[in-house]
Amino acid sequence: MEYSEEMFDECFKAVARNIKKLRVKYLLTQKDMSEKLGIDPQYYARLERGDDPKRKFTLEKVFLVCSLFNVEPNDLITKLPDIKEEGINLNNLKKDISKKMKRMNAEQLSGLREYLQNISG
Repeated sequence: MEYSEEMFDECFKAVARNIKKLRVKYLLTQKDMSEKLGIDPQYYARLERGDDPKRKFTLEKVFLVCSLFNVEPNDLITKLPDIKEEGINLNNLKKDISKKMKRMNAEQLSGLREYLQNISG
């Protein structure tokens, strides 16, 4: 089985949820955030919902959000305070990702390693 971005959908959705939490915490509207990020408000709303697998926050936008709210990129990726409330089992997610990684070829694993190094700082 080839590497597929779908295996990371839950991670991207978690980033979107955490960005939304920051926006709400600081009493910003989606329009406010879209202006700060320099993107269309409707596009921002789709990103925040995380319901379109083809649309994800870019690293550039993640770093901009981090700068705006004085958080580390890792905070948006790893701090998932509501993950249990939303019914996502981290152990199952880790097992699923691990299983899919075993099917990746060397080039795919190298790309994944580079991606993870970039997002972890």
